[in-house]
Amino acid sequence: MIRSRPRRIAWLAAGLLLLLPGGCRSVPQATPPAPPALVGAWEYTMTHPDQGRITGVMTIEQRPDGTYTGHVSAVEIGIDEVLIVDRMDIDGPDFTMHGWLTGMELLLKGTVRDDVIEGTNQVIGMTTFAFAAQRVAE
Repeated sequence: MIRSRPRRIAWLAAGLLLLLPGGCRSVPQATPPAPPALVGAWEYTMTHPDQGRITGVMTIEQRPDGTYTGHVSAVEIGIDEVLIVDRMDIDGPDFTMHGWLTGMELLLKGTVRDDVIEGTNQVIGMTTFAFAAQRVAE
């Protein structure tokens, strides 16, 4: 019995499909990891013995490529600007964020516990503030 060429090709293709991982079954896609606890909107207060108190809202977003961006408002000093995040290091609940806001270089270090951040915000070359924030309910 002579087999036709299309039939041999079909059998060859079927055999190759069986060699692929999972055969012809579809492979479920991995669930994307949850964003870090720092992502979201935060009402914050910064305090310094000589500088007084500054309050506002800080929003941190994670881009699809894994980098970060944000926005900061500060009521007492009239800031309502994009936060440029150069570097974000996250180790469990602890984080260090280096960035720029209205030409000022910032280094925010803190710990996220549930819906609270506690840490420091250093304005490089100027001063360091105590920093505390509460997550804004969605």
